[in-house]
Amino acid sequence: MRAKHVALLVPTVLVGLVGAFFLVSWLWFNVFYFHDFNALRKELTSVPNLQIVYEWRHEDITLEDCGFTVTVANSEAIALNFYDVSSWRRSFEPLDGIVVSLPYGRTSNESARTALSLSDLHGTGVKADSLPQVLQNIDKILALARSRPLTTESLGIRGNWVTIYSNGEPSADGTGR
Repeated sequence: MRAKHVALLVPTVLVGLVGAFFLVSWLWFNVFYFHDFNALRKELTSVPNLQIVYEWRHEDITLEDCGFTVTVANSEAIALNFYDVSSWRRSFEPLDGIVVSLPYGRTSNESARTALSLSDLHGTGVKADSLPQVLQNIDKILALARSRPLTTESLGIRGNWVTIYSNGEPSADGTGR
């Protein structure tokens, strides 16, 4: 009789362990795995008049990077890509400047960049010390970037810079649509 109980106990314990593994896995992916992504999305949507048009995330063993295409009020859509979870929050801290990536090839995905330091921005009356301020002033920032020389070379920047990607040109009314 004892051998029969042991024979039933082993499969029961194995089934319990497998079930616990799947429960822990489900909790990890649904609670912890997406925690940083959801926190980032919440931080972005706290910006007045911001609308997320598209979002992506690189789902792997860890959630390594993600991005959002957003509009603010009537602005053109811009893309924000975040790499390395540990640095996602840095975009919401004081910035040293902004890198704006603009397309230059009409039939390709080629783009060029320009760097706008805080002094460049403040000199034109644009306050953009953090990502929410950048987003609130996106039309002015894109206009300034379009008026400056672009490069495909390394910009050689250091510090806390955020990169925004524009996929188009502003329309005649300035809305980018």
